[in-house]
Amino acid sequence: MAIAAVGSAAVAEPLPPLDIVAPPPVVTAQEAAAHVDDVVVLETAIASGRFADGRVVLQPVGDGAEQLRIVLVPPLLGMPGRQLADRYTGHRVRVLGRVREFAGAYEIFSTDPDAIEIVDAAPPPPPPAAITVDAAPAPPPAAASTTAAAEPAVTPTARPAATVPAGDATPPDPCSAARRDWATAAASARPLLERLERCLAARVPACIDELTAARSGLAEVAAGAERIQWQCGRGS
Repeated sequence: MAIAAVGSAAVAEPLPPLDIVAPPPVVTAQEAAAHVDDVVVLETAIASGRFADGRVVLQPVGDGAEQLRIVLVPPLLGMPGRQLADRYTGHRVRVLGRVREFAGAYEIFSTDPDAIEIVDAAPPPPPPAAITVDAAPAPPPAAASTTAAAEPAVTPTARPAATVPAGDATPPDPCSAARRDWATAAASARPLLERLERCLAARVPACIDELTAARSGLAEVAAGAERIQWQCGRGS
């Protein structure tokens, strides 16, 4: 009887409360600048894509989206980078990742092609621009050309060269910035992994929100490591 009572008490013991992770917000390319260092779901159309230096760079469509880019470092095994760039160009996509400010622009950096989802078919091509033919200008009158030839040439006055403040003479070191970004990503990933560990320890099925947040955090750490190798050289 004592053993049964102990078993009943163990079953009745309440589980510890779980931390609820809010899903990332869905933003447009124009709204991304207001979410620096936040994990978001970016929904935008892709105007162009290119593959260079081992990276796929996607440029969103629209006014105000020029300062935002999506950077993907594809894995060694999988679709080649040039095919990935062509795959997303002209489509509307949803991208899960963290918005970063880098080299005067904003970017979402990822190492997982599955984080970029195509959500529509390719849009129709834009209509051709109207072509206008300008009429040939009328020749100037002879008197005007004679007067212009008689006038002496005016030498433009040279403007003084702009002075650069001493504090702005040294550009920021991209290698140091990449290392700082990696340290920030690693610090942000630790609490996400702890939440996932608590959810798994409670033996609650799914843990979808915790898994999504932890996966995004680890992707940022991996992306930071790739950026260090790119900015600081291999073996850094």
